[in-house]
Amino acid sequence: MGWGERLFNLVFWGFVPVLVAVRLIGLDAPAFEPVEGCRVTGVIDGDTVELACPGKPGVSARLAGYDAPELFSPLCVSEHARAIAATQHLRHAIWSARRIELAHVDDDKYGRMLIDLQLDGTDVTDLMLGAGLGRRYDGGTRTGWCQ
Repeated sequence: MGWGERLFNLVFWGFVPVLVAVRLIGLDAPAFEPVEGCRVTGVIDGDTVELACPGKPGVSARLAGYDAPELFSPLCVSEHARAIAATQHLRHAIWSARRIELAHVDDDKYGRMLIDLQLDGTDVTDLMLGAGLGRRYDGGTRTGWCQ
């Protein structure tokens, strides 16, 4: 078994069951005061969250300013491992925040809400880039995560 397969097995069998269990018992809904009537109710991947807005539960919102590795359609094992790490980091940051602020910037090219998200006054883009779990992204062509 190669290094990549060992990493994938460690990440997949170590983190995924925990993430599934947490989602099933409902710990994915942090307490905070909603801004503009919306609140974060879940983390889909490293750059996408789920919102509950008045009259629109379960809205998928893309975080503006950065791109994270693909969790649901990775092109290689290392991208999948990075995607799990990015998703977990974002989820932990949101759960840990005392103050969550969001603003609807625009709609992305797929029709999702594009939002700015701040946690305790820190921009999530800066948080994810600082952790090495994302790349700057302005909506143009994305570069791959596989080496």
